[in-house]
Amino acid sequence: MGLDLRLVRGGLRIAAIGAVLLFIFLFFFDWYGVGGSLGALADRVGVKRPTINGWHAHSDLRWLMLLTIIGALALTFMAASQRKVSMAVAPSAILTALSGVTTILVAYRVILNNPGPDSVIDVKIGAWLGLFSLIGITVGGYLAMREEGVSFSEAGDQARTAVSGLASSDPAPAAATPAGDAPSVDEPPTTPA
Repeated sequence: MGLDLRLVRGGLRIAAIGAVLLFIFLFFFDWYGVGGSLGALADRVGVKRPTINGWHAHSDLRWLMLLTIIGALALTFMAASQRKVSMAVAPSAILTALSGVTTILVAYRVILNNPGPDSVIDVKIGAWLGLFSLIGITVGGYLAMREEGVSFSEAGDQARTAVSGLASSDPAPAAATPAGDAPSVDEPPTTPA
């Protein structure tokens, strides 16, 4: 069974394009660099200003970004190859939630809490492009949910059902009783008076 990209609908196309762009921006674009008076000093001395890409700048957040990229591309591959996966929660809802959380965390890191003091560290174009790519993945995931006819309330119901199903499928271990004390099937259990 081959891949037919014509089968990939609008929402997943947007998410896939965002995922490819995020991959490029994460690894090949500068996210942060030395600026301010320290950058000016580097320029006067003739030293290239140090920069860092998104992968090396975010030790924990990079894994969430990579998972978001893989999730978007996996859903696109499944749609293009006409593969279906039976899951308790719609995969597009999972992608939307994952990319939404990742977008919020990257926005916080880029806008409010970049790595280092603002007088020393400049936010570079790669960080902004990465953030916009994540927004694109989130919007694409949401549109894919709409195309599948899944709303946020339905996705929440699916998640609650899945979690309660997991909780009920893990029975508590039965207490061991000695063989002589167990009531037989034919006799009703007796209670002490």
